[in-house]
Amino acid sequence: MAGLIGLVIDRLSRKTFTLISFLGGLLTMIPIFVIYGLMSHSALASSLVIFYVLLFLNMVFSEFGWAVRVLLEPELYPTRVRATWVGIVRLAAWVMYVVLIYYLLASASTLTYLLANLVLYVIGFSAALAWFIFGVETRGLPVHALDQAASK
Repeated sequence: MAGLIGLVIDRLSRKTFTLISFLGGLLTMIPIFVIYGLMSHSALASSLVIFYVLLFLNMVFSEFGWAVRVLLEPELYPTRVRATWVGIVRLAAWVMYVVLIYYLLASASTLTYLLANLVLYVIGFSAALAWFIFGVETRGLPVHALDQAASK
């Protein structure tokens, strides 16, 4: 489903798509955190239907977040250093992922794990909001214009 919705991505500005991706992730993570973290012993938390619906919606926005990164990486770095910076961004993302998942949260409680996810969505949304307000719109720009925008 997320892939089909992704067909309309190029009709939105990059800044709007980024903001929607991280806002949607945050807004779907909040009920997951509340229901399955804070109210984990409630009848509501025992509903697999609610869990799967919330998880599905959150994963849609999570995939959009990865799509944002893949869209913006080649557009935001000047051509002469693009491959280097794309590699650095990807390496940093994977190192943070490994450290967070395999070392810091490996034996964490469900509440701690969900809180960490919520914090990551807050950070992502904050960055997306800053990008929306102060960032350069790259949708539809030719490569030479992208290079000029990236060098500013």
